[in-house]
Amino acid sequence: MSATLIDSVKSVFTDVVISKFSGLLGESEGNTRKTLQAAIPMALVSILHKAGHQEEAAKIYNLSTQASAGDFFGHIHELTASPGSLLAGSALLSKGGEYTGSAFGASADAVIKEISRHTGVSFSSSSFLTGTASFAALDAIGRQIANSNLDTKGMVDWLALQSKSIINAIPSGLRVKESLGITHYPGESAVKSSRNMVLYIIIALIVIAAVIFMVYRSRNKADMVAPANTTDTLLPHKDSTASPVR
Repeated sequence: MSATLIDSVKSVFTDVVISKFSGLLGESEGNTRKTLQAAIPMALVSILHKAGHQEEAAKIYNLSTQASAGDFFGHIHELTASPGSLLAGSALLSKGGEYTGSAFGASADAVIKEISRHTGVSFSSSSFLTGTASFAALDAIGRQIANSNLDTKGMVDWLALQSKSIINAIPSGLRVKESLGITHYPGESAVKSSRNMVLYIIIALIVIAAVIFMVYRSRNKADMVAPANTTDTLLPHKDSTASPVR
């Protein structure tokens, strides 16, 4: 496998494969490539988000092991269709639909529509390529599970290490959070909370330092100002009524 999960999935879709998909779908190669570049991180973000919940993590684990045993590469090689029309009964088409539902759940239609909007391909083309990307993503995770002999927790820990590279691969303008119905990317909330805590501590220290400085300055001023001397000096004086000395 490649160094990262995102690279491993991307490596599946060579120029030859993209050219083949383009001809089958009746889409330009540029739009086909753009669609896959959007669908791959979209699928992986959804998978990572689900893997963050114990019950869903077990489902992702099982789906991944099933996908890796599903001969993904064989289905790509055997995919046949007349130009501009996918063969309705093709295994890749049907399996891709199944894995789209598994990877995205109730958000599947919203995801397909968003990818279609972002890339300019038809809804049916977006649906096929999103399904294929989901199949490829789960297959790659399944192969990692097998190669490293991971259990569910091991898979979750490994996926957590992949989150940064996956999020960085999201194309600009693709509405991932809105489509998936999530408020933050995997790992994003913890990072923000940590940064906010550091910021609050810095602000508190600045305020404390300012208070100490003001108190210190105020005391220095008080020490520099001498207290007013209110005691009268009594000087002896002559009584004007006293008789002169003879």
